[in-house]
Amino acid sequence: MCLAKIIDALRPRPTIVAWICEESGLLAGAKCSKVAPKRYYVDPRPGEPEIPADVCDIHEPAPEPEPEPQPEPEPMPPIPQADHTPPRTGMDFYQAVCFPLVDVKQYLDDLVVNGGSLIRFFGDFVWPITHPQAGWRWSLFRQVGWYAEHGGPFDGREYPLYTIAKSLEYGEPWNEPVWEKYRAIFKLCAERKIKVTWSILDGCSMKNYKAAPDQTRYQPLLQCVQHHGAEGGDKTYKRVDGTRGTGYSIHTGGIYGGFGGDRGTMRQYLPFVFDKAVRLLRSIPGLDWRINLGNEMERRREGSETQADVDGILHDWHDHFIRQLLALGVRPDQIVVSITGTNSREAVSLPLVRRHGVTEQIHGPNSDTALLDFLSRFPGAEIDGDGQDRHAAGYTNGMMTLPSIDQCRRMRSILKDRGLTYQTYNAHCEPAWGQQEIRLAGWAEQRALAGK
Repeated sequence: MCLAKIIDALRPRPTIVAWICEESGLLAGAKCSKVAPKRYYVDPRPGEPEIPADVCDIHEPAPEPEPEPQPEPEPMPPIPQADHTPPRTGMDFYQAVCFPLVDVKQYLDDLVVNGGSLIRFFGDFVWPITHPQAGWRWSLFRQVGWYAEHGGPFDGREYPLYTIAKSLEYGEPWNEPVWEKYRAIFKLCAERKIKVTWSILDGCSMKNYKAAPDQTRYQPLLQCVQHHGAEGGDKTYKRVDGTRGTGYSIHTGGIYGGFGGDRGTMRQYLPFVFDKAVRLLRSIPGLDWRINLGNEMERRREGSETQADVDGILHDWHDHFIRQLLALGVRPDQIVVSITGTNSREAVSLPLVRRHGVTEQIHGPNSDTALLDFLSRFPGAEIDGDGQDRHAAGYTNGMMTLPSIDQCRRMRSILKDRGLTYQTYNAHCEPAWGQQEIRLAGWAEQRALAGK
């Protein structure tokens, strides 16, 4: 061996240290827990160990399996949109809040598909009384107990009792789940471009003591702890939890005294009802809405009152709350006035229309004959078909008769030529007095009115 090779063999060889996974023998990875340093020659000779070329990955989590391709979701059917081409027509369904939202949605879809663009709901109603969907169970006011009738034909019978004003015992009087149900219904209407009229009070249920005397005993404005606390006699009532309570000293004056006079304290709490109602309606994006102070409002004579007296009282009552709504920023055309009974249109409605520009609504007619007579006697008023019409020749449920299909077609022509709206009553939904059923709705009249 030459001297050069001997010198080269004695020279130290360069090495490198690598961290090795003791479990795999590969270069240690980030997840290896047992690692050790190991020295290697930079230029290994044949038979000498070499630095592993691969990094250990036996401690890495298993790769996620490739996701299975999912089928494309079925496209949602488009929400039907109301046709606002004149004549604009629609149906009442004032008890919709009683029914499951899915049924209300179907009803509104059917309304639009059949050419409707208008609908009316009642915020405060009583009937049906004994039906499972009884309206008094869905009041805007909160039921707080029961009271027993003393004397008369209903002696001993228990009736629901409400609170209609804020109190120390019950706090706010609102039945919040019902308000939220209306919010959901109004949202459905906004999505379908249906114009909503909300009748906050129902004068028909408050005054109907002759046709259905038991009915008024379910009316929140008449049957409330505030009213019963001021009536004298037995002021106690049974709370919802079964304990006994005592009525309060605020007096509503019932429906009649409450409209005016010394006991007209309805004005003390109704502002809160109307304010809350307007706030709810405004909270629904895109909702086209109107507010009706009260459906079929009336003030009968009491004691020595003259007809002029009661007309003046009812006029002043409406004027008071119209001014409140205007102060809240409600447009005049969003305010509807509806009176009935013996009160004079000339003394009540027309002065309000002239002074404030509000909408006057008159019930009836349900035939082309009555429609033409209506237009000649009540120019400028809005028509609502919730009324009796001796000329109506269509479907009848024993209480209400609708126009026949031919009458609807002729009414459509009259309405279209004058740019009017017409909202009829869906008598198909109410096969017997006090039992309205949303699933029985009939649409033939609506199609004829809309030209479908």
